[in-house]
Amino acid sequence: MTMSATDVREILTGMADGEDFLQVVPEFFCPEVVGHTDVKLGILCCLVNQWDPAEGRDRINILLKGQPGCGKTVFVDHLRDHWGALYLSGEAKKSSLKGDGRRSDGGTRLFAKYNGGIVAHDEIEAFSDINTLRDVLEGGRYVETVGGKYEEFEAQIRYVAAANDVSKVPTPILSRFDLVYHFDMPTVNESIQIARRIIAGVKNLETTDEMLHIYIATAMGLNPIIRPKEIADLEAKVKPFAEHFIAIDEGRSGRWIRSILRIAKALARLKLKDEVTDVEITEALVMRVKSDEELEIPFD
Repeated sequence: MTMSATDVREILTGMADGEDFLQVVPEFFCPEVVGHTDVKLGILCCLVNQWDPAEGRDRINILLKGQPGCGKTVFVDHLRDHWGALYLSGEAKKSSLKGDGRRSDGGTRLFAKYNGGIVAHDEIEAFSDINTLRDVLEGGRYVETVGGKYEEFEAQIRYVAAANDVSKVPTPILSRFDLVYHFDMPTVNESIQIARRIIAGVKNLETTDEMLHIYIATAMGLNPIIRPKEIADLEAKVKPFAEHFIAIDEGRSGRWIRSILRIAKALARLKLKDEVTDVEITEALVMRVKSDEELEIPFD
């Protein structure tokens, strides 16, 4: 089923009882998880930015971290079961970046096979030859030797990874994640809510799941413009960055700034808008700054 952005917006606004639908819609994603709406919003941002434009990466890489049993793997399973994601286990025997493509798991060719698709990767720290991921996450392509010759493969994947121990993940890989979310073990009250959700089930699951897929497909089809139309527009879009850098009395690299812009573009898509404004840039800054607090790695 295909619908216009206007029709989808009207339905979502109704589902949100007239509120800002983007404040409500994340609750419909992975409904088996109680709370964590910030994580759900981040993953939705990942889903809508499918392809990289000529000028650079648009794809958003997500990392979920926390000790075993804290709930992060539920998101990985949900992506596999409801969004057709390729599921990878960190165990080297089950999934490895090494190989010539003739392995039972497809070797590196899995990433080329899922070009444009979603990869949900559990226990990333146990992944064999993890450094090979850097080219996939940043450039959406990788090179391997085939018959004594170098061959390049397209691998623009939407990547959501989970890790129990990020200290075992190399810094060059961690720095390619746009959004990082930490999971603590559920509190007593949260555990009670989880028990209630499991026992009661989720109402109208099929209906909301279908609508969410239509919504994401519609949002993916939009291409919000970032480039300013005039000088005043340029200054408005630069202002959130200027205010942030002045506030922290520190600068950031072009890579960090581009990360903010691709998150802002995803937010504009999720709002079903045709332009990225200073509002989305400000919201993206908040998301990224909060994410940066989860990792103690140098900015590059």
